[in-house]
Amino acid sequence: MVRVAFAVGGRFLQLDVADASAICLVLFWSTVKVLGAPRVIRYRLLFILAIGSAFSVQTLRAQDLDSVPRDPVPQDDAPLETLPLPLPVQIIEDQATADARARREAEAVEREIRDLAAQEGMNQASQAMNDATQLMACYTLWSTLVGAFGVLLLVWTLRESRRATRAATDMLRLEATPFLSVEIIDGSRVRFKDGRWGKMDGDAFHPEPVTCRIVNGGRSTAVTFRYFRCWDYTCKDGCPDVIDPEAEDEALNKLGVSGRLNDPFHMPVGPQGASPTIATFSEALPAPGPENWVYFYGFLEFAEPSGRLRGRIGFCFVYAPEYKERGFHVAFPENRDKYWYYEELPRVPGSKASKISPISSSRATRP
Repeated sequence: MVRVAFAVGGRFLQLDVADASAICLVLFWSTVKVLGAPRVIRYRLLFILAIGSAFSVQTLRAQDLDSVPRDPVPQDDAPLETLPLPLPVQIIEDQATADARARREAEAVEREIRDLAAQEGMNQASQAMNDATQLMACYTLWSTLVGAFGVLLLVWTLRESRRATRAATDMLRLEATPFLSVEIIDGSRVRFKDGRWGKMDGDAFHPEPVTCRIVNGGRSTAVTFRYFRCWDYTCKDGCPDVIDPEAEDEALNKLGVSGRLNDPFHMPVGPQGASPTIATFSEALPAPGPENWVYFYGFLEFAEPSGRLRGRIGFCFVYAPEYKERGFHVAFPENRDKYWYYEELPRVPGSKASKISPISSSRATRP
């Protein structure tokens, strides 16, 4: 730092250059003012002196910085002298320094080993998590498929259970439904001989009328309340007239050679039982021949003992002279639309009966 010395009262006073310049400016201003110079001149002189003092202070400070001694250059950084021949240099360090350096190197190696082990563990953990995720995805997929298969099996089981329940209900209903049919008693032994109808007993012929009965194959009692039977004959290639059960009674009685409608008719038939013998009035029939195949056919309607209407069945038998050893046998069994049919009677009077599994046939065929 630059300082200026002043002699005051026989003593030296050291001041900073800036402080000394300020004191000089104050003294100069006081002197000029005392001398009575104009104010403009005083301000100008003071401005010039202030600028000169500032430059002087800066110059002295720069010289002061240049005069500060520099730090000597370390000898280690000085350039080495180049020898004409290279010499091997071996740095010998003490045992403590070597041990410390060895410990530091061992610690660094151990730290790197631990870092590598940690990274390997993280990689293994990530791989394990990835494998577990894939395994869970597979398990989820298989569980979804198994669940879907189980749902399908459940739907199939419910469907089959419903069908089984429906079948059991239908079976119970069918078991509780009476099934009636008409059969000719000993029809296979019926013959026409010597202008009369009868039955064969071995080689002996016994004249007697052809009879029939109503058979109940169901497990509940039925009551026959309407019964129509008819005798008719046609050529061997013909068919008997088709009966319309809904027709008027008078129209029915005009069918065939000997049509007869019993209405009202009351004939109860127990389960697995048969009605008493019913005559067929066969004495009025013409003699069968090659062109006269005799038919016995008709229908009957039955109900439950409580009065609930149940059904209507049709029947048709034939006696063919060409096959007289068969006697009276079933005719047109395949024709369930005209002759052999079963219809459920409507509960509401006046409605049409509904057929059970009808098989339509354009024309009847020979048995």
